Amino acid sequence: MKIFTPFLCFLFALAAPLFAQTPLEKVANACKIFPTYEAGVNNGAIAPMEYAVFQMQPGSEEMLEAEKMLLVAFPTATLDGQRTIGRILYPIAGPATVEALTPFLTSDANHGETAKIAAMLINFVKKDHDSKVPKDTTFTAPYRHGEFYRNDFTAETDTQLAARLEAETAAVLACTDPEKRLELLEKMGTSIERTPAPLEWYKKLLATPDVVTQKQVWDLMGRYCRKVECMRFAAEEMKRETETSANAALAAVRIANVKRFSMKDEVKAVLTDIEQNCKNEDVRHRALAVLLQMDARQGGVHMWLATQAQETPDENPAAFPAEKWSPLVAGQTALGWELATTRHFPKGSFLYLRNVVESEVGAKLNAELASPVPVRFWLNGKVIFESKTGGEKPFLIPVMLNSGRNPVYIEFQSQGQACPFSLRFLEDGGAVAQGLKFTL
Repeated sequence: MKIFTPFLCFLFALAAPLFAQTPLEKVANACKIFPTYEAGVNNGAIAPMEYAVFQMQPGSEEMLEAEKMLLVAFPTATLDGQRTIGRILYPIAGPATVEALTPFLTSDANHGETAKIAAMLINFVKKDHDSKVPKDTTFTAPYRHGEFYRNDFTAETDTQLAARLEAETAAVLACTDPEKRLELLEKMGTSIERTPAPLEWYKKLLATPDVVTQKQVWDLMGRYCRKVECMRFAAEEMKRETETSANAALAAVRIANVKRFSMKDEVKAVLTDIEQNCKNEDVRHRALAVLLQMDARQGGVHMWLATQAQETPDENPAAFPAEKWSPLVAGQTALGWELATTRHFPKGSFLYLRNVVESEVGAKLNAELASPVPVRFWLNGKVIFESKTGGEKPFLIPVMLNSGRNPVYIEFQSQGQACPFSLRFLEDGGAVAQGLKFTL
């Protein structure tokens, strides 16, 4: 034992600075990673910081300092980094967040995604300015109770990690209780992403003949995995036409959504394949929703105000009082409606979107409107287009913009399916119209 004592002391000495970091030191070190951050790759460095922030005393100077540090990192962060910063700021955001992010509301960075993140946070702060921070919601509950991270987490070598995952894989495959099995799988998600070849672990889990287990594994892959090879594999598995084909396709769409900026061409090819060939209509529309947000759809209107009505369409949405409208941010409003799902947008209900197009001069253009559900389109107080069925391909609508402000309203009628949509203004030759501004 004496032989190993100096060596063990040396190891503990090396490890001490890591484990002795203060919460703010963890925040500072994590902020250095955000300019190159990629979800699923750098999670191991970000996760301890995120947990440390939510363990800070609510409203303390320490938490305020963490908020400032995250806001300083926001402008230079990758899109994945901005989303992660937004997730961390969401429950602790205060006046400093509003002040720092307001300039980003009109930003075109990341094709409008940065503006969506900023708007979401600002809207949240303004709505809940009297709430204590962190907000006492189900969002922060796992952090406050220490359940978000494994309580048995320790630093591991690749060999130790592989051995643990082998044991956990065996436990999952042997488990007959779906809820217990899901709990076991959730613990594996982040760990699998830390391995050199995540796909191999997913293949081991998918080797089970149990269809319910396979569906749970595909869901896990879609939510945790960020590897292109997993996206390719899932897209190919969709073509096998098994009971889990739609689950595989959905996993591919989720991974593609994360990789759409860094792997544009390949992601577009995979999503197009799914949108054209997947047997599940909802998954096809999800793939289309991501395609509509990609570079091929540049010039799209990213910011909207929205309101919802049940059963009866309205002939004049311009008459809705101001308090009825809420920002539509990243596909979701305070109403709970999401672009790519049917959640809180039941069949027969109507959703209205509002924006104002500002043009320095009068312009004859084409409005390219994509909607798979019945839709009406108002411009300057008049219905200029209506489709009672919607369409798989975008509609091209001739429009005349006045010099100055041009109010736009769109009505969607839910058919009980996913409802991706997009709107952009094009020149006659198909080029995106320049010089337009969109103001809520």
